[in-house]
Amino acid sequence: MKSRLGYLIIILGWVSFASVLAYEYSHYGFGGLNRFIYPRDFYEFISTLQIAVLPLLFTVIGSIINGRFKLLENLREAEGNYRDLYENAPVGYHSIGADTTVLEVNNTWLQMFGFRREDIVGKVRLIDLVSDKYRESFLSAFQSLKNKGTLENFSYEIRKSDNTYLPVIVNTRAIYNDKGIFLKNQTAVKDNSIPLAYENALKDSAREWRDTFDNMPDGIVLLDKDVIIRKMNKCMVNTLGVSSFKEVIGKKYFEVIYNELEFPADHLIKEVMERLTPISREVFNKRLNRHFLVNITPIFDEQGEIQYFVQTMTDISDIKDREAKLKESRTAFYNILKDVDLAYKELKELQDGLILALAKAVDAKSPWTKNHSELVSRYSVMIGKELGLSVKEIDTLRVAAILHDIGKIGIYDSILYKPGILTIDEYSLIKMHPERGAEIVNHIRQLEGIATIMKYHHERFDGSGYPEGLMGDQIPFFSRIIAVADAYEAMTSDRPYRPVLGKELAMEELNRYAGSQFDPDLVKAFIKSLT
Repeated sequence: MKSRLGYLIIILGWVSFASVLAYEYSHYGFGGLNRFIYPRDFYEFISTLQIAVLPLLFTVIGSIINGRFKLLENLREAEGNYRDLYENAPVGYHSIGADTTVLEVNNTWLQMFGFRREDIVGKVRLIDLVSDKYRESFLSAFQSLKNKGTLENFSYEIRKSDNTYLPVIVNTRAIYNDKGIFLKNQTAVKDNSIPLAYENALKDSAREWRDTFDNMPDGIVLLDKDVIIRKMNKCMVNTLGVSSFKEVIGKKYFEVIYNELEFPADHLIKEVMERLTPISREVFNKRLNRHFLVNITPIFDEQGEIQYFVQTMTDISDIKDREAKLKESRTAFYNILKDVDLAYKELKELQDGLILALAKAVDAKSPWTKNHSELVSRYSVMIGKELGLSVKEIDTLRVAAILHDIGKIGIYDSILYKPGILTIDEYSLIKMHPERGAEIVNHIRQLEGIATIMKYHHERFDGSGYPEGLMGDQIPFFSRIIAVADAYEAMTSDRPYRPVLGKELAMEELNRYAGSQFDPDLVKAFIKSLT
């Protein structure tokens, strides 16, 4: 805003000029005005010039006054802006004298520490607000400031109004008089609590990481791309047998490993560089007499180039020892199993021998039935294999077929091998042999499973058999197999009541009675096995 005084002076100049013109016109008319245009002598020229210059001079003076007032106004505005910036700056400012008395602070500083201006400025020495642990370093830094003129990024703690301490970081410069004597300083004060908290958190994390790293049960070493040792935990130091990590830092890893652990580390590193993938290997150190599991993992930079290698070494000696003992135990167990298997085989052979002897005792009662049980067993096994039965199932079928006629051991030979037609009573006795055989083996625990098979081997597919007249799938599967094998063996062997039929005629008879006396599917399987 322009000054009113400047305007008044300008107006006064022009009013004065207009007044002179008006006076000349009122007394001399246009002749008076002509004197300003055509002066008659030098005196009139000077007089006219003074009057003409008067408004211009007043205009210049008014403009100068206006400019000065504007400059002062701008200075006041700038000073106000500066004061506003100073007082409300994002950092605190203070100024202290040679004895550390507080000379000036801004509003931000007061807000940071909770003081009132009237209670702090000129009344308190800053040294009295500095915490005890920083007081000595503060005085030393303050003396350095007086000598050097500046101090940057100096950290200490200042007591707040609530008697807690705020960590700060300051940048300050000294102000001297014309004789170089220190007058005061100007200091920017930043709240350092959050950065310090972050720094402490990072230090805690680093310490925790280091503690974790050092207390890992496995040896860990960090190598750069040139395979130089950069980091190593305590377990690795102990494994290497060196006094400290500092003893091997910066050394080629291969040199340390060859000298201490004697395993082909260079081969493993080269393999990682070729494959660009982690690798694991078991190694044995003769000097330490220990087994180790070595893992080497590459770490890549943003361009995909290997920047570091991380190697871990796990002592697996105890595991290897347990593994060796387990192998020994396993070998001993296998030997026991072999002995048990041999004993089982011998027992099985004994059992089979007794079973066969028992069957032969029945077959030997007549020359007509010699080897009958063995042949029925052989034919039954042929059917079982054709049907794809398991080894265990075939073994059960074999034993049941050998013993299928064991019930005949209590029947008179005159009835069993009578050449003529049997009476009703005699036939009734014959029909009892399946049940008697089942009763005999039922008392032998190892043969309990075949009792049912033996009991029903004379049942017929159409239900006309004995002892219970079962039909179709009611008859046990293995009993149906033995029925086919028994009939075929009987037809292909001489009997006192008829001559041998022969293989072809016997197969025709089986086909003829398939579906009535025999299971047709089993007849097909048996004939297929014979051809």
